[in-house]
Amino acid sequence: MTPLPPAVTGPGDGFRLTHPKVSERVALPSTATGGASSVLDIVLAPGGLLAPVHTHRHEDETVYVAEGTVGAVLGEREIQAGPGTVLFAPRGVRHTFWNAGTGTTRLAMVIAPGNLDAYFAGIDEAIGSIADPDLNALLKHAEQFGISLDLGSVPDLGRRHRVALD
Repeated sequence: MTPLPPAVTGPGDGFRLTHPKVSERVALPSTATGGASSVLDIVLAPGGLLAPVHTHRHEDETVYVAEGTVGAVLGEREIQAGPGTVLFAPRGVRHTFWNAGTGTTRLAMVIAPGNLDAYFAGIDEAIGSIADPDLNALLKHAEQFGISLDLGSVPDLGRRHRVALD
């Protein structure tokens, strides 16, 4: 096996997925790690919900809270975590994250193995218009990557925490 070369990416590098309250950047794609992992830089505005509660069949997610306060569903637990906290959502465990504070929340997320770059790149096309998203297309897109989305979790989290996907 040929060793991988070192990789360096800057703040302007990488694929971006941007919505009104959420900005995700694939800062280190899986191609740079031989598929071992990918790293996302995520910024959540106040009231931003990263995703519906969801479960991965193939990946583990590790999240480092760099700035602000993040709310999280991790399995059956619901927590709030501040800067310096590390959260781990292993495959098969339902989870999501949101901005639980009044300022910006910034997260670094490591996905291992790093086989979701194409998933992120295809979300906007699957959804279509943010104003009138095609949720069936999103469910189908997620399923292709072994991700189960609980769309019913969005209104519940919205009511309880004043968060939204848009």
